[in-house]
Amino acid sequence: MKRYLISILFLVLAITSAFFISKVKVNYDLETYLPKNSEIKDGINAYYDEFGNTSSATFAFDETDIQTALSVKQEIMQVDNVVMVDYIDQYFNPVTYSIISANLTDQQKVMMDGYRDSLLQSGMSYPEVFIALIQYFPPDYQTEFNGILIRYVSDESMLMTVVFSTESSSSETETQINQIKTILDNHGYTYHFSGSAESSLYTKVTIEKEVGLITLICIPLILLLLFVLSKSFFDIVIFAIVIGISIVINLGTNAFLPSISFITSSMAIVLQIAISLDYVIFLINAYHRERALGEGVDEAIVNAKKKSKKPIIASALTTGVSFLALVIMRFTIGVDIGIVFAKAIIISLLATLYLLPEVIRLFSKMLDKTTKPIKTTFSGKITGKLNKFRYGFLGLLIVILAVSVYFQTQSEYTYGSSSFAGTEGTSYYDDLQYIEEHFGKTNTMIIMFPKNDSDELALYQELSQLSYVENIQAGIYYKSVVTDPYTLNLITSNLYSDNYALIQFNLKSDSEGEQAFQYYDNIDTIIKDLNIQNAYILGETSIAYHIKETVSVDYTLVLIFAALAIMIVVFIAFRNLFMPVLLIFIIITSVFFTMTILQFISGTMVFLANLVVSAILLGVTIDYAILLSKSYMEFRKTLSIKESTIKAIQNSAPSIITSAMLFSISGLTIAVISSIETISQIGLIIAVGAIMSLLFVLIILPQMLTIFDKLITKSKI
Repeated sequence: MKRYLISILFLVLAITSAFFISKVKVNYDLETYLPKNSEIKDGINAYYDEFGNTSSATFAFDETDIQTALSVKQEIMQVDNVVMVDYIDQYFNPVTYSIISANLTDQQKVMMDGYRDSLLQSGMSYPEVFIALIQYFPPDYQTEFNGILIRYVSDESMLMTVVFSTESSSSETETQINQIKTILDNHGYTYHFSGSAESSLYTKVTIEKEVGLITLICIPLILLLLFVLSKSFFDIVIFAIVIGISIVINLGTNAFLPSISFITSSMAIVLQIAISLDYVIFLINAYHRERALGEGVDEAIVNAKKKSKKPIIASALTTGVSFLALVIMRFTIGVDIGIVFAKAIIISLLATLYLLPEVIRLFSKMLDKTTKPIKTTFSGKITGKLNKFRYGFLGLLIVILAVSVYFQTQSEYTYGSSSFAGTEGTSYYDDLQYIEEHFGKTNTMIIMFPKNDSDELALYQELSQLSYVENIQAGIYYKSVVTDPYTLNLITSNLYSDNYALIQFNLKSDSEGEQAFQYYDNIDTIIKDLNIQNAYILGETSIAYHIKETVSVDYTLVLIFAALAIMIVVFIAFRNLFMPVLLIFIIITSVFFTMTILQFISGTMVFLANLVVSAILLGVTIDYAILLSKSYMEFRKTLSIKESTIKAIQNSAPSIITSAMLFSISGLTIAVISSIETISQIGLIIAVGAIMSLLFVLIILPQMLTIFDKLITKSKI
């Protein structure tokens, strides 16, 4: 009866969880994961409180007539939640003309006014008239307004920026962007979109499409590999039942979390398969070994569970603590990833220990009928041949670790949104390149500070002196040239709230990188030198800068925590003081070496991918080392060092290779299919890291066990 209750319980949980999968909320905003007490988080919250939670999308479209473009702008203004459409008429208008006119002589003013009026009477729009007048402006004004002109008008297209009153990743914003695209489609335009709202929309649509594709490709590949490597042709059915139920339960229970990140969502299915299949493989292989010894079904299940329970729990613990290590990250996307995958491990572990035996019992006859002929795939003889070079391997291990650590400190990383939708090869990237090629790069930065005219003037003057700052918009400037209160309020309304003032400008740099971060530091220093209190620097550069500051510290903390936690688990599993040190040394070296190889291949790495996967690889691949070492120590009770090493490899290599291949296939599928750079790099690191750890464990670890055999024996507790 108990057996049936277990099966019914898992089935009910799976059916209930399947219903909740559609209720899971996916978060696409990286900034929400910044530490709550950080300066940038405080600044973003203050901005939302004072100026509203807005988002924007910039688009270029193949229109060259300004009057027609103005008509399109009016259509877009009718879309729900559109606060503003930034176009050339924001600058080329009667207010701006009056400012310029005030600085002309009476004779110049009369001549200019007459020319303006005649052009307006001919039917030209005010921006068109303004453009025609630029050539008659004083030289400084000509330079300024020609610079503004090329930001909105090129030989073949126009540029507009739409500001929404909704969050960038909200469904309302998605609807609004699609409505704008429909307007452009109705006019027959070819268009190119960028900006925060479009970036979030592109990331969301892409991930939703690619998750299904990754799953559809990865699962058949995994099942095919299992079909070839498993000991019974029917094993894959057992795998599919147990892992499928585990995945559905994990996905459904995510609905009880506030949200999960898009990174977690994109990898949840494939990574859970890759990680948790180990447990199923260990137990079902143990069952096959017991059956081969002549044990009955029930006895084989009991013995298999008894012999594999500790390694499976140790494997789950090491992987689980590596994910939970991410929870200590101040950049709280680690909490998100850590909780979801730690939960996946617990569910998979319980399914392996309690559901799998019942499924095996149910299909025991099919397993027997489809059992493959037993073959000794691995003789382990190569280990004996390599053993004479064991001290060379020890030296190589030390050199690899030292070199890898050095290159880790020299690597270039990306931290912000450029690692997501802006990845080279995506349609979003192509659109962004088009816009930057025709209208120049835009890296908008905002400084928000308490209202104070003297502070604003001092800061405006300092910013005006910087060669890498352009297109400054500041209320203090308009206050010096506009005397009419109504007009002044109209043109500065978006620069002031009840309590704060904004100075907005364009930074002549990419959104992140050494140059952008240096500019940020310089501006931050200016603000501090001016003693402007409670000031915040906002924008993509600022977010990337603070993510960098946060995760750089997180990286060290996570690795130390993960390594220590894994060492404790290894110590408990082996009751040996030396084994935790040896195993973590080998696996950390393989992980660092993986990162070094990929840095040479890829150039710039995504730091978030580096951080997350380092912890994952530590936890997952340590299992290979535990399995082989555990087997070695069992055989060492009765056999010589050499014989124990060979037997350990014969016994553990099939499971290790199967597990590493599955993990690598999963990562490679993610890497090849995902067009989001961060996710693709996570997949690539997993794929290479699994194979690298496999080689380190099967080639180098046996040599280390041989060298340190006496120390291992003496370290037993």
